[in-house]
Amino acid sequence: QAQMLRAVDGLDDVGGYGSIPFDLNFAATDLARTCAAQADGKILLAGSATTNDSEQAQIAIARVKTDGLLDPAFDSDGRLVIDLSDIGIQATQGRAYSMAVDAQGRILVAGSMVLISTGASIGFVTRILPDGWIDPVFGINGFYLEFGMETGVTAVGVDPSGRIWLLGRLLADGTGWWIFQLLDTVGNPTDNRALTFPGYGFETTIPTAMAFQPDGNVLLGGWGKTGSPDFFASMAVARILGSTLNLDPTFGGGGTGGLVITDFESAYLRAIAFQPDRSIVVAGEYGLLNQENLVVTRLSPDGTLGNAFTEYVAFDIGGSGGDGGGGMNRMVVQSDGKIVVAAAAITGDTGNVIDVGVARVLAESGLDGSFGGLGTGKRTFDMPPAGSGDGNDDFHCLTLSGGKAVLVG
Repeated sequence: QAQMLRAVDGLDDVGGYGSIPFDLNFAATDLARTCAAQADGKILLAGSATTNDSEQAQIAIARVKTDGLLDPAFDSDGRLVIDLSDIGIQATQGRAYSMAVDAQGRILVAGSMVLISTGASIGFVTRILPDGWIDPVFGINGFYLEFGMETGVTAVGVDPSGRIWLLGRLLADGTGWWIFQLLDTVGNPTDNRALTFPGYGFETTIPTAMAFQPDGNVLLGGWGKTGSPDFFASMAVARILGSTLNLDPTFGGGGTGGLVITDFESAYLRAIAFQPDRSIVVAGEYGLLNQENLVVTRLSPDGTLGNAFTEYVAFDIGGSGGDGGGGMNRMVVQSDGKIVVAAAAITGDTGNVIDVGVARVLAESGLDGSFGGLGTGKRTFDMPPAGSGDGNDDFHCLTLSGGKAVLVG
């Protein structure tokens, strides 16, 4: 599902809701995990659809127009389901976690699959042409398989020179290093690096987000967690020099190229973005399990706290659970520097456990009272069918289309 909110006030856009069924089996469990907006405002969604065959789940992609209707110019009906066996890949459980659109309008979709031969999970990226067909010149049969990321590709992007970046982690249990792999424009691997954050006692480290600066440098973000007895999680960010692929020693203030934010009791980074003045914004959830709220932190362009602020967002609509827990929160920055955050919000209603909350933070901190219609800078709603209170809203992605916020789940 996708819902669009008007840019000025954050209220529902007329006609701006779309429900996209794949319904490949009786369970009909179709999950949108990632989204992106094209230059023309059309909205892309990707994730997985459960199946009745041995693949169990298949990579599913859809494109909707700004009125929420499926776009028939994309794979004839607005929907694409990829059967891995049809293209010679012997794997099951195909799931998309990240997507990006390159300068030619081609769509990169990345995630994970499980090899039939070994049972091992690996990463993948495929490229889809604007008409919804798999690009035959990319990789092998339209796919590049990454065997060095045991839980799949968690983020994919394209830098200003056209190189494709894949981000993931080396080991499935979260130990080990972050890995980033570069591909050329036709999906051939060119270089890779490993990254860690020594000195913080992290037992597990998980990369979750990536953002590209106009100068070609790249920010990688995620979180690290200590072991027993504290199990303390901290946001972690590093900047990679696009020219050398080395850590940027001028970033973070410590000469290492990395920054670990330890100001919160436990915090998990889910998104990175830039304001117009190149200030860096990171966001995610913080707090004890089932007591989470959202946190937005701004850093100086050099990754220090020179012009920093931190804004906390809580929807507090009931229940004992938190907002945005389990990673169900995202953040984007508008062209005017205002920051939009959205998250799953616990309701306390046993018949409608989770709704969606959205808020807007001013460019210089503070909730934007002109957003949401209530004077508070935030609002919550039940994803359509509107007002039905029909269970759980599984929120996973936020993007901007024509300046408007689009929430996907």
